[in-house]
Amino acid sequence: MITNFDALVSKGQVETRRVALDIVEAVMRDAYPGKALEAMLQRRGSVLHFRDRQYDLSQYEHVYIIGVGKGALSFVQCLAAAVGDRLDRGIVVIKAGEPRVDIDRVRIIESDHPLPTERSVAAAQAVAELADMAGPNDLVLTAVTGGATSLVLLPPEGLRLEDIMKVSSMLLKSGANIAEMNTVRRHLCKLKGGGLLSRIAPAENATFSMVTVPPWIIPWPDLCLADPTTFSDAINILKVFEVWDGAPEAIKAYLERGARGLEPETLKNTEGIRTTLFNVLDPAALCEAGARKAEALGYKPVILSRYLEGEAKDVGIALAGMASEISLYGRPWEPPCVLLIGGEVTVTVRGQAGVGGPNQEFVLGFAKALGNAENVAAVAIDTDGNDGSTDIAGGIVDGLTMRRALANGVNIHAALRDHDSSPALIELGDAVYTGPTGTNVLDFKVIVIGKGQGQR
Repeated sequence: MITNFDALVSKGQVETRRVALDIVEAVMRDAYPGKALEAMLQRRGSVLHFRDRQYDLSQYEHVYIIGVGKGALSFVQCLAAAVGDRLDRGIVVIKAGEPRVDIDRVRIIESDHPLPTERSVAAAQAVAELADMAGPNDLVLTAVTGGATSLVLLPPEGLRLEDIMKVSSMLLKSGANIAEMNTVRRHLCKLKGGGLLSRIAPAENATFSMVTVPPWIIPWPDLCLADPTTFSDAINILKVFEVWDGAPEAIKAYLERGARGLEPETLKNTEGIRTTLFNVLDPAALCEAGARKAEALGYKPVILSRYLEGEAKDVGIALAGMASEISLYGRPWEPPCVLLIGGEVTVTVRGQAGVGGPNQEFVLGFAKALGNAENVAAVAIDTDGNDGSTDIAGGIVDGLTMRRALANGVNIHAALRDHDSSPALIELGDAVYTGPTGTNVLDFKVIVIGKGQGQR
C-alpha cells in the first residue's frame, strides 16, 4: 500500500524503518471498512443480520442506501451486495480520486476535501433528494465516515459557499481539534447535526460508521446523530481560536440569530425516530492489528494511546523524548519495542504557511528532538492517504535524519517554523505515499526502538 516503500528503506536506519513501515501496512490492510463489515453482516433468506439486530427486507416497501465519506464506498458496496435485488436506489459521495467500483443501482458522486466546494453543495442536494423520498414503510441504510463534513454541504438560506469555505479554512489553521471544528461546521449545514436523519424519518434507518474520535466526543456520523452542541458553542469556538473577528459578517449574523433562537437548531434527540448506529471499526482494532504485527516481527508492542491530540510538532518532540529514554535507559520498556499511537494531532498557523500536514510536522518535530539516536525510527500517516491538503500520506524519520538534513541543506527548524514540512521531507526522500486508500479511520503513528540495527 506504500507505493514508495523500497525507496524509503534504501537510506537511514534501514531495519527500524522497515519494521515501522511493515506495521503501517498491516494496519492499513485491517483498516479497510468493507472487509470489516463483510465479516459482521449476514443475510439469511430475506433477513439481514448485524450483531444483535435483524432487518427483514421483505417487510419494507423500498430499501435505499446513502453513503458519505472517505471509506464509505466499500461500506456501500458491502451493503448493496447484502441487500441484492431489494435495493431500489443508492447514492454514495466519495472524495475525488478515491478508488471506485461500479455498484448496481448506486450513483457515485465525487466531491472535495478538506474544504467544501460547489461539488459538495451539488452532492448534498443529491443526498437530500434521496433521503426525502423515503417513506414510513421504507428502510434507509446509511454509511457515514470521516470526510463527510466537507464532502457534503447544504448551506442554510442566505449563506454563501464562499463564506463557509473561508471559515472552514481559518478553522483548519487555528489549532482547533476535530470536535471543535465540527461544532461550527454542523451549524453551517442543513444536513449535519442530524439533518440527514431528520430527512430520512419517518423511514427506518441503520447507520454504519467507524469510530475515529474518543467516545466522549460526537463521532463522524453526525449526519445521522443528535447534536448536543449549540449555536452559542459554535460562536465561542470561533472566538477562542481567534477566528470570529475575521469571519464573514453573514456567518456571524447567522450564528448570532441562531443563538437567539431565530434559526433552527440541530437535532437534539432521536425520540420517535427509528434509527440504530453500528460502529464497525475503531482505533482499538487498528492499534491491536499493529501490535500483532510488531509481535510477529519480534518487538514488544505498546499501545500508548488511541486518541492522541495536540500540536503536531510538540507531540513529536515529546514522543522523541520518550523514545530516547527507552533507547538509552530501557525505561519504562526494554527495547526492542514498538510504540503505537492513534488519534489526530493539529497544526496552528499564524500568518503565511508553506505546504505540509500534521503528520509531516509530527515526524519533523520528532526528528529534531531525537538527534542522532542509533536505533529509533518513527512514521506517521493519515490512513486516507492525504495528510493535510497534500498528496503525501505522511513521513518517516530516524536517528540519522538530522545528519542527512544537514548534509543535504535541508533546514528542519525553518520547515517547522514556516509550516513547510512537505518540501523538506520530499528533499530527504522521506515523504510516504500511498495514493487514495478508500478508508479513513484515524491518523496512525509507529515508533520503533530497536537494538543497534544496521545502517546505510
